[in-house]
Amino acid sequence: MLDYFVIVFREGVEIFLIVAIAIAFLKQTNQNHLLPTAYQSIGSAIVFSLGFGFILSQLGGMSPLWEGILAFIAAGLIISCTYEIIKLGPKMGCIMREEITKLTGKKETLSKIGLFGFLFLMISREGVEVSTMIATLVHQTGTQSVLAGCSLGLLASILLSLLWVKYGKKINLTLFFKASAIYLILFSAQLIFLGIHEFSEVEMLPFVDNNFIHILTEPYGPEGEYAPIITLLMLLLPMIYVAHHYLKNINHSINK
Repeated sequence: MLDYFVIVFREGVEIFLIVAIAIAFLKQTNQNHLLPTAYQSIGSAIVFSLGFGFILSQLGGMSPLWEGILAFIAAGLIISCTYEIIKLGPKMGCIMREEITKLTGKKETLSKIGLFGFLFLMISREGVEVSTMIATLVHQTGTQSVLAGCSLGLLASILLSLLWVKYGKKINLTLFFKASAIYLILFSAQLIFLGIHEFSEVEMLPFVDNNFIHILTEPYGPEGEYAPIITLLMLLLPMIYVAHHYLKNINHSINK
């Protein structure tokens, strides 16, 4: 359940922040006539992401080969997105406002098309990432924890996003993104092991003993012998990072 919670929570925060920034900007600049377009784009992106996730979940059950492919795709998405968020996360609001300003500073029809496309791509990118990761997990751990983990993650992300809208200056989003990045890097490493494991099962790894690799990687998958330890590390390391950050700030304040 923890995996589902963290995935939906982190990506949910990004999605809801995108929505909050876009809606707030349109209202602040008295462009309420573009709000229906924004809502349509948001709804379309969510439906697209859910549909994509459903297709992936069906395809993912076909063979170990496809499960391995999904695992590698999910790991690649996590690594690339984590890098971008660490680099651009603190500037996300400014970047979005600049892009929306460019898109809405045109004729009304072009403004609507540009705004719709921009929000659709921004939100569906996160939605597709979530769908890919969840589809990969479902076929490895079953569906018992999906509903609970995803629901709690969704509720938590909505809560944090609402807090950001109201108390945005007081929430350290940079720290949040960096701490969650630690979790996702560990998670992506586990997915890479899973992909290698599934590829070795169908003897798709070149130049190596596939049977040996299959046995070697078995304990590190989502249902492997070391899965509880890996999950615990995923939880503890971000907490340790956050604690270290605050202790460092306290010591710095005392030394002053």
